[in-house]
Amino acid sequence: MTRRLALPAAVLAAFALAGCGSGGSSDAGTAPATATTAAAPEPAPPAATTEPAQTDESGVDAERKPAKPFAVQVTATGHRPVAGEDWTFTVKAKNADGTPTDGTVRAYLLMDGKLYDTLGWYLFQGTYHRTIQFPLERKDLSLVFRVQVEANGGLKNAKDYPIKVQ
Repeated sequence: MTRRLALPAAVLAAFALAGCGSGGSSDAGTAPATATTAAAPEPAPPAATTEPAQTDESGVDAERKPAKPFAVQVTATGHRPVAGEDWTFTVKAKNADGTPTDGTVRAYLLMDGKLYDTLGWYLFQGTYHRTIQFPLERKDLSLVFRVQVEANGGLKNAKDYPIKVQ
């Protein structure tokens, strides 16, 4: 049993001594072996864009033509959501051949034609459902629910959905 414990200690001691330099001028300026593994590689910088994102008159990103055409449909549980109660919307996106497309749903609220609030950006595969509750502060506000879908290299607006919070 003593021999088994002494062997790993001897091996560790040999490794520790092997990593030490003589301190002479031949290894001056070299870093210890552990320093080369401590630094993680730098991530690649993000790709530079040639133009800043264009916005439309409402303040949200302007539509961009997709490489592969797609259609967007939005449905919701009504045009008069009640503050503090569930309101559900569904977004469907399909390619021209009828197959579902994957992408990102961007959900916004507009007031008087200008961006009022961003509800979120959500990844989806063909169909996206979300239930939200409007806060009491939005009661009696006439808003427009706008959905954009980013897919197939483009950005497309669904038909605006007017709402008035009750």
